[in-house]
Amino acid sequence: RSLSPPPPPPPYPPPPPPLHHDYRVHSLLHSLQRSKRWWRRLIRAAKRAGYILLISSPLIVAVPAMWLFGDRWPELEDKVWDYLAHIIEKSGPTFIKLAQWAATREDLFPVKVTAKFARLQDRNNPHSWEETEAAIVANLGADWRKKLTAVTEKPIGSGCIAQVHEAEYVVPATGKSTKVAVKVLHPGVLELVEADMDLLKWFVSSLEVIPRVKYLSLGPLVDEFRALLTEQLDMNTEALNLKKLREDFQGHKHVFFPEPFYSTSDILIEQFIDGIPIRTFMTRDTKVGSWVTRGNLPTAGPPRLLLRFLCFFSFSPQRTPTPPARNCARRNIRRRRRTSA
Repeated sequence: RSLSPPPPPPPYPPPPPPLHHDYRVHSLLHSLQRSKRWWRRLIRAAKRAGYILLISSPLIVAVPAMWLFGDRWPELEDKVWDYLAHIIEKSGPTFIKLAQWAATREDLFPVKVTAKFARLQDRNNPHSWEETEAAIVANLGADWRKKLTAVTEKPIGSGCIAQVHEAEYVVPATGKSTKVAVKVLHPGVLELVEADMDLLKWFVSSLEVIPRVKYLSLGPLVDEFRALLTEQLDMNTEALNLKKLREDFQGHKHVFFPEPFYSTSDILIEQFIDGIPIRTFMTRDTKVGSWVTRGNLPTAGPPRLLLRFLCFFSFSPQRTPTPPARNCARRNIRRRRRTSA
């Protein structure tokens, strides 16, 4: 019997192109993307600088007039400080954070200045209820009213990064309704902070050309300030810190931290606890030893609490809640950057 010839071998696939060709194309595309991001950041920072210079330009005339005619018209000084606080409030979270720090340093700044800046702690311009509702829907879903009830449309407090609404929350574990504070991030705050940080970084880099300024190490200070401010842009970070603090101070008689019930990068639902701001006690005419013994706080509570917090928690790397929270914040910030890009 004759045998049929064997079938021809299958054709081999064409050889792949040289690797260096793919690498060059990938490198070129990566360079173009980096250049595009760099130019976008540069244009954003330039617009931000122009806006800040525009709204602060009246101070060029107002401040010398205050120095020259302040004795004759004392109300002129109040008007200037009011306008400065208004400019800072319009400038965004970075400048408000610096003003909040200045409001607590009556040993460095005049009392009139710190009094004007004190309102920036929790009385900033809030965003609209429509934007708050859109953030809640994006995080809790369209049926969010089954989870949150009796939500106050007017915020009870508004900071430079987020604002707080009072509501009732149905806890999934127990099914009971409890009073909560809903903290919602301001829309667009991430872009404002990134533009301010880029502007501040480039300004410090230009100053470091001067040899004497270079020894001040302003660059690392800006990087640290950027890292601290970036942490506050993620509500998951605050939830992690609250959980850790509740564990560390569990059973303490005089210290209470709100319990976080739900958190995402944009909103935080936590237990509502009434309190008094510490600046109510810490004024220029009030010493630390006197406000402790007013009957508002136990005499031995704050000193022991301060030593317990500083010596046992803050200086112990194993128990400090900051590293995991900081890593979580950085991951979420990078994820949001990729999504926006």
